[in-house]
Amino acid sequence: MDSVEAVKTTMRKLEKPFDFADMEDFTLTDALNKYDQDVDAIKDWGLMTDDEMSMNKERLMKLDEHVTDAIQSTKERGEAAMELKNELIK
Repeated sequence: MDSVEAVKTTMRKLEKPFDFADMEDFTLTDALNKYDQDVDAIKDWGLMTDDEMSMNKERLMKLDEHVTDAIQSTKERGEAAMELKNELIK
């Protein structure tokens, strides 16, 4: 719940405009109250079942594979782009 408090603190800091902005002060009280209600509504949803944990683990592993592949592809294409740029600039 520390992250919840951190979000609320950040939102409170955003209530006042930056010095360089010509804006009237406003409050986020309604938004913070709704946020509190939403967090309270989900915090008692309970723990995941073993099946849900297994399914989520598989999905996370698949996502990790896709991200790793995307990173590798991006590096390779970046290197190829640099080679082409260097060839064209000669």
